[in-house]
Amino acid sequence: MKMFLVFSLNLICGLSLPAIALEGASEIEAQLLNKNLSYQAQRHSVEGQKAQATSAFSSYSPTLSAVGGVAQNRTDDLTATQKGYLGYLEGKLNLYRGSKDQAHIEQKKIDHALSEIEAEAQKRSLRLELTEVITDMIYLHELQNLLQEELKTTQTQRQMAAKKVAAGLTGAVDHLELDLRENEVEIEIQKINQAHSENHQKLKKLFSENIEDEALASIRMSPISRLTKIERPIVTDKSPALQKAILNSQKAELELQMVKADFKPTLDFSYSVGRLTPSEDSPTKFNESKYSLLLNWPLFSGFETLYQSKAAHSQIAAAQSQRAQTAADLSAEIQILADKIKTLGSLYEINERKLQNSKKYFELTNDEYRRGVKNSPDLVTATDRYYSTSRRQLEIKKELEVLNVQYENLF
Repeated sequence: MKMFLVFSLNLICGLSLPAIALEGASEIEAQLLNKNLSYQAQRHSVEGQKAQATSAFSSYSPTLSAVGGVAQNRTDDLTATQKGYLGYLEGKLNLYRGSKDQAHIEQKKIDHALSEIEAEAQKRSLRLELTEVITDMIYLHELQNLLQEELKTTQTQRQMAAKKVAAGLTGAVDHLELDLRENEVEIEIQKINQAHSENHQKLKKLFSENIEDEALASIRMSPISRLTKIERPIVTDKSPALQKAILNSQKAELELQMVKADFKPTLDFSYSVGRLTPSEDSPTKFNESKYSLLLNWPLFSGFETLYQSKAAHSQIAAAQSQRAQTAADLSAEIQILADKIKTLGSLYEINERKLQNSKKYFELTNDEYRRGVKNSPDLVTATDRYYSTSRRQLEIKKELEVLNVQYENLF
């Protein structure tokens, strides 16, 4: 038990956040951990649990107290009742409590370790939120550029249509078709601007202050080769979720150990010096001393200890089941995310080929429309297909960036 706990604590203290997938985001991530109030509150909680773990060792230390007041003693050996003032210093030392103190110390260590895991989990959750927002911002910025390019292309096509209408080569419907297309692009630009504003509010929520676009200018999505190249490690004790389940299982076993200690005797040593016998004489005379070595063996606790023992056994069984379930959940989640990443990687390759083909189709259609071979619906369809494919390529890369962080956060 103790050796495992030391190993677990060392492992938890060594938990480190995987390198953030976004290129150039390490500085803003460090800023987030310094600025996010929820994470700072969790760190304060960790420090509190650390202090609690340290204070648990005080059960092995002697205690010293000053006792004073009035009392009355009456025994068969004394002809007169002893009454009056008393005052003395009393020191006590716990010698044995059925291993209860050691189990209590180990529990406090586990509480500290669990708080470290909670802080690590919150750090990883913040990292995921930050990645989601920043990748969305990068996506929106690139999409804004793409839509501006599409708008410029559509305006150029309208000019071609206007010339053809003026020359009587086609009807007004061509011009109207491209007008509608331009309206659709303008609507999409407005939606993007709204989403961009919402993302800035999400950043403000994370950092408790405004984060301008300039602070994100140097951040880029990772290369596609990095996003699609992942390892598939097996579930190990290094996973924070599994570490938490293991420690909860160990804590339940320690609880049973503490309950069993209530069946065992306790041994305490005490020493007192001062005025131990009540007297109405001068209260400043301290000339008495007493020591005691007391063994206390509980005989009956109203079945409380027995039922607490049964409850502890149930908690151990529950914790062990939860540990096994956590391992199974992690294994399944790793496989699901790995398959998603692999699938999206394949889709990216297919979409890349589609993008090249749709660009060729768009250029040919644009040329044929200029020569009068194609009409406006053909031109709008080719243009929409090309820019929709370009947009889908950005979306896939954004999804891969987030999935990679979700995947890394499991280990």
